[in-house]
Formats: sequence, C-alpha cells, structure tokens
Amino acid sequence: MAELPESVDRDILEGRPIHAVKTIRESQGCSLPEAVDLYARRCAELRPEPDAAAGERPGPRVLRFEPDGSLHVVEAPPGPDTGGRTSA
Repeated sequence: MAELPESVDRDILEGRPIHAVKTIRESQGCSLPEAVDLYARRCAELRPEPDAAAGERPGPRVLRFEPDGSLHVVEAPPGPDTGGRTSA
C-alpha cells in the first residue's frame, strides 16, 4: 500500500469518502479509478470484514488519534452470547 496522508484515515473513519479519494488523488498523482481502488484497500485495512464462514462477528472498536498523529485501534473480542454488544 502506498504511503497515504494521515488525513485519509481520518476521512475514512469519519465517513468522508469524497475527501479521502480527493486527497489520495492529490498525494499520489493517480487517476480516479486508481484512487478509488486505494481508498477501498485502505478501508479494508482500517475496518476488516469478519469471516462470515467462521461465524465471526466484529467486536467493538475504540479509535484514538494520538498527539503525534498516529491512529490507535483497540478491538475487544465479541462476547460469547452478545455478539460483541453490551446490554444497557
């Protein structure tokens, strides 16, 4: 994966795909289809899909941007009978 600006991850995680693709195009000097492909690959890295065949469900995630600009992702495994959800 090409080195992408930190703002691309923020845009992806905050639901701004157009901004993310625009930044990818500007930083990589690539075409729109290439930028969309890079966007899709980065989305998959940030939010991997659970393995449906194994019956896995995603657990809760905590995303935190550190002062140095790095992204910290903490994932908790799903509970045995809650599918990762907590009751209120």
